[in-house]
Amino acid sequence: MADSFKAGNVNWERFFDVVVGLIDTTTEAIVAEIVDNSIDHLADNIQVELTGRTRSDFHIVVYDDGVGFDNSKNLEMAFDLAVENIGKQEKIGKFHIGMKLTPLSNCQTVSVFSKTKDGIIHRSIDKKEIQNAKQYGTTSDIRSGSIYKTAKKKLLDSEFTTAVILSNFDTEPFSLSYNEKSVKKYASHLKQFLGLVYEPLLLGYAPERKVPDIEVVAFGNEYEVLALDPFWKEFTPRKLMQRIDLPSNYSSAILEEDKERIRSLAEFGTIRTVETPVVINAGPEFGNKQDVVKVSAFAYPLRTVRSKFPNRYKKNVIGTGPSGSGSLTLNADRMGGFYFYRNGRCVCFGDTGVKSSGGWYGLKSSIAGIWARVRFEIVFPSSLDKYMGLSPTKDKVNPRKDATDFNFFDQIKPALMQIINEPLLRSDLGTNGLPFYNPDDEGNSVSGKDATKEKYKKINSCPHCGNYHLNIDLCLEKICENCGILKCRSGDCKYQCTQCDVPGHLEKDCPKNCKYCVYPNGAGGHDGEICPLLCDSCGQVNCDGPCNDCNNCNCECLCPDCGKKGLPCSCKNKVLSEPIKSGEDVLLIEVDKRSRDASIANIKQAMDFLGLQIEDLE
Repeated sequence: MADSFKAGNVNWERFFDVVVGLIDTTTEAIVAEIVDNSIDHLADNIQVELTGRTRSDFHIVVYDDGVGFDNSKNLEMAFDLAVENIGKQEKIGKFHIGMKLTPLSNCQTVSVFSKTKDGIIHRSIDKKEIQNAKQYGTTSDIRSGSIYKTAKKKLLDSEFTTAVILSNFDTEPFSLSYNEKSVKKYASHLKQFLGLVYEPLLLGYAPERKVPDIEVVAFGNEYEVLALDPFWKEFTPRKLMQRIDLPSNYSSAILEEDKERIRSLAEFGTIRTVETPVVINAGPEFGNKQDVVKVSAFAYPLRTVRSKFPNRYKKNVIGTGPSGSGSLTLNADRMGGFYFYRNGRCVCFGDTGVKSSGGWYGLKSSIAGIWARVRFEIVFPSSLDKYMGLSPTKDKVNPRKDATDFNFFDQIKPALMQIINEPLLRSDLGTNGLPFYNPDDEGNSVSGKDATKEKYKKINSCPHCGNYHLNIDLCLEKICENCGILKCRSGDCKYQCTQCDVPGHLEKDCPKNCKYCVYPNGAGGHDGEICPLLCDSCGQVNCDGPCNDCNNCNCECLCPDCGKKGLPCSCKNKVLSEPIKSGEDVLLIEVDKRSRDASIANIKQAMDFLGLQIEDLE
């Protein structure tokens, strides 16, 4: 044991019980907690360095230029630990737990160097020393190894004021064979993890906290941490269409050469609800505390759709992490479900262990990969920390989900069931009046149909415009089958015919055109007159018919029944009944076009009965 080892204030019998509760903390969460500590100390610049030529020599060092420790006493106090009971929960630490117990779940040693006006001060905590001493404590002795000399020198030669070094890892941060390439891959992964966690802060959405520059460094490569949106909020159909119309000097504007592609992809964009404030009642167990959480729900685009967006527009979004990083934290199957935000950072997301039930916290019983694109954003205040079951490591929550009126998920359920009304979405997804998500009937929800129905997943390459559509027939570059005009849709043709009031067809296809004439003859009909091509006698087309000068010639049309010329044909002659008088005022006659002469005779007798002349009929 080091001569400078100094016991701290801790109940040793309870100490390892607490450490066991932290055993499943990820290395990424540990680094995020240390970064959080740097932000709280007003750092402008934070650098996370991965260093070491072998796995046994691997270290993670977090440098910052924030407010450091004034003297050795303050640094020693920062490592002080106490475990006290508060209700049914335990509170750990007098200061931030990030430089104390959290790292010990994954590594053996945590060292802190801080630059003061009098020089460099140091303190470290070592799990083996604690176990050997059977007492919690820290030491000021600097361990052997080049990393400690390097960190001390870097503080002296730079603006950095503090360095936190994690060494001797029990749990390997990544599973790849250790070499320079694998460390760089993990650095890229860690950059994305921090970009997701600190997205609200980096975008200035936490005005009470300072926004630092954060970077990850590995073997001379610098990876700038950019804000990464896991919900693809700027990719909803409406947002994409708005971005297309933005002037080119706007940072989120779509370039001219990309506009048609983005326009075609808009229907496949992110499905989202409107952010909804929900008043949460914590219940008597938590003093009947009430406060507001903000709830939003998203289904971000399919992978095949995401790949079609030019990379220049995807710098600040994340679907899943980089492949081959050796860490599962940003795998697709671990990133679905709920994302919890507090104090300008994402506390946890997706699958964080058994209690999270795959990231869905029991709201959904079976988590299939097709649901990985559905994500819920929950922003809660620190006043609800206990009710939300926030872990001391700030990387997990366990919201109340018992069978009471204070069940967290029951209280936010109406916000998740918000009706989606977005006609710009493909097919009928945004117009069928369905909720975003329905825990009791998943298939009858917009997110359910988007996740499970193949009809909504088809993205077809368009031969007309070279872009993509669910329905190629709706492409604006397709020639309209009705009117032959570009940018007019066959299913919704707007061409206005000049011959009638009905849109959607050319004049040559107008229903008012004479069906006997060859267009343009007979265009729009004959103003109510009979087509001149029709026979006055038989109504057939192109019949010479009986002449007007005599009654001896016959119609040249063929009888459809017997095939003989002349209509009406004698093959269908019918013997008509003789006119019947009924009293003095009524004469009943029979007429039939199959017995033309007899019908004429009956009509003449009726006219005589009525005392009419031919002139009276005109």
